[in-house]
Amino acid sequence: MASTASSTDVGRDALLTTLSDLPNEVLTKILARTVASKVPFHLDGFIQLGKVYQKLPSQMFKGLSLAVFLRALPSSQKEHYLDWLLVNGTGTSRRVRACGKLAFFSEKIFMISPRLLKTLQDGSCRNISAPDKAAVLSHVQHVVAPLPTADLACRFSRLSPYNAFTRIRVLSIEPQFLDGCNRVYCQALETASAPIPLQPLLEDEPDSTFPKGIPKRHSAPQELLSLLEDVGLQVGRMEVDLILCDTEDSRQWAIVELSSRIYPYLQIIGMLMPKTRSAHGQKSPAPV
Repeated sequence: MASTASSTDVGRDALLTTLSDLPNEVLTKILARTVASKVPFHLDGFIQLGKVYQKLPSQMFKGLSLAVFLRALPSSQKEHYLDWLLVNGTGTSRRVRACGKLAFFSEKIFMISPRLLKTLQDGSCRNISAPDKAAVLSHVQHVVAPLPTADLACRFSRLSPYNAFTRIRVLSIEPQFLDGCNRVYCQALETASAPIPLQPLLEDEPDSTFPKGIPKRHSAPQELLSLLEDVGLQVGRMEVDLILCDTEDSRQWAIVELSSRIYPYLQIIGMLMPKTRSAHGQKSPAPV
């Protein structure tokens, strides 16, 4: 994320002038409260939009106003961009920028796909500066992992790269079969009204159309946590939950999907992993 042109808001400049006189610890806490939000920051979407703007002729890109860029963003994402301008805009002092970035990366809920995470780790993502890439991996505490429905069980088995977030507290897994009008980054992410059942209540599979509703956080079943740990996710240092529509039909759909497809696949991968580790001179299976 490169620094962006200065905001014309005079109040912002006055605020930053006042903040710059505060001790670092106090300054960081104030900025943290200012930028905190329960609406996930869709980092993939910001990067894609940045790529579009980079392809424009330079004279056209320079002529784009802040208002034009904001109109291109989903309404739920505008607050994140304005917060980024607050802590990283032209004219922001180096000390405020350092404290502000720490607050921004620590307090925001980041929605980061497995594909984007890979590019952040291998350095191939060119739309974020190297220091900001490092800050994402070292300071972000709550991550939403969107998983496309194609080969969903396989994608559940490949969540261990999210261990790379050194201060992660919460990993929210979002199987992307939500209704298109209820995307996770469109509203505040709240806790669900009821848990996912331990066992399916239906004898037959639910309707193939995923139930509609408001996406919310559901605590992951213990069996899922155990299986994710077997395939390499460090569940002991993070809270893991599933983002599902907050309806009984949705929760019933989820437990059927988990018990019939995802659990069996993870069990197989978990049994194979010790052999793989042993072959590489790492942890070997316990003697029988």
